Amino acid sequence: IDKAIAEWKRLIEETPQDGNIYNNVADLYLRINDRANAIETCLKAASVYREAGFELKGVAVLKKILKIDPNRIDIYEKLADINAERGLTGTAAEAYHQTAKLYMQRGSFKAAIAVYQKLARFVPDDPEVPLNIARLYHKQEQYREAVLSYEQAEAIYESKGMVSDARHVVEEII
Repeated sequence: IDKAIAEWKRLIEETPQDGNIYNNVADLYLRINDRANAIETCLKAASVYREAGFELKGVAVLKKILKIDPNRIDIYEKLADINAERGLTGTAAEAYHQTAKLYMQRGSFKAAIAVYQKLARFVPDDPEVPLNIARLYHKQEQYREAVLSYEQAEAIYESKGMVSDARHVVEEII
């Protein structure tokens, strides 16, 4: 397998814009359980595929990375961004939710806020998004930002006629 990897790498030097070669090398790394090099090579393959306009192949390789290491939050976020770019709003929203939850589980509140802010562009009428942002700001003792986000959530609830939920948000602000 090591000899095969060396040969494929030689091919990469000759044709660095062929994502299939990177993908094959990644598979070989997986066969020898070299997960780090497999992931690195998959990232290169995904990038080459995207640059060449083969978006779906790039997505497939990113999903392969998640099978190798399901804790790669950056890959979940990258997949969400790609779905957003492709106009797959529902899929992107779901992926952003999942990514934000993973960041929160790790205590990366700033990263979670950034993801929720991306999500807010796709679901501007979902009051849970600014509510989650507000709660994260509150945890970080950024009260001014928290209040502004709480107010956004309250306004969305009111616009939907959900007065009871709007009152709960006001109670959270207080």
